[in-house]
Amino acid sequence: MYSAASMPTDDTLRFDIQLHYHGQASRYIRDTLKVGNNLKLRGPLGAAFLRRNCPAPILCISNNTGLGPLIALLRTISEARMPNPIYIYAGFSSAEYIYGRQELQQATKDLVNLRYSHTVVGGGALNRTDRLGLLTDVLTADFQDLSAYRVYAFGSPHAIEVSCRLLRLKGVAPNRLHAEPFVYSAF
Repeated sequence: MYSAASMPTDDTLRFDIQLHYHGQASRYIRDTLKVGNNLKLRGPLGAAFLRRNCPAPILCISNNTGLGPLIALLRTISEARMPNPIYIYAGFSSAEYIYGRQELQQATKDLVNLRYSHTVVGGGALNRTDRLGLLTDVLTADFQDLSAYRVYAFGSPHAIEVSCRLLRLKGVAPNRLHAEPFVYSAF
């Protein structure tokens, strides 16, 4: 899996990449792609761009490599000095996939109204501040009603599908739910 992790104002493009042994793109990145090679890119094609003129509380969730675009979104919120209350959940299927803790901490330090930020881990060796469990279970425990929130969600298609189903059940209107599943494609 890979995801764009740059802000619109960045001079360079950044991608967070999780290599999968049998993945066609992973094989190409691991075995063929070299520094200096040219790549042809399309996009971005998603709908999870920041809506700056909404005063609603913001819930940001990510799964695995979804952390990259989540951090870019948080940097944009910080740069804009948005006063919205911010709630962040970075989920990882296993402790071995956790990355970007320092970058996440850096991206949150200047947020005007950060309420809390959690790393949710499905299993493995945890830090003392990590929460054990599935992202959907933690969200269920932490929020009764999300109808007043604007939500940004980034991650694998399955994680986003399950999370969006829960978020809709918790009251998030379709026009306030901005999800960016990383669609798999043939290479």
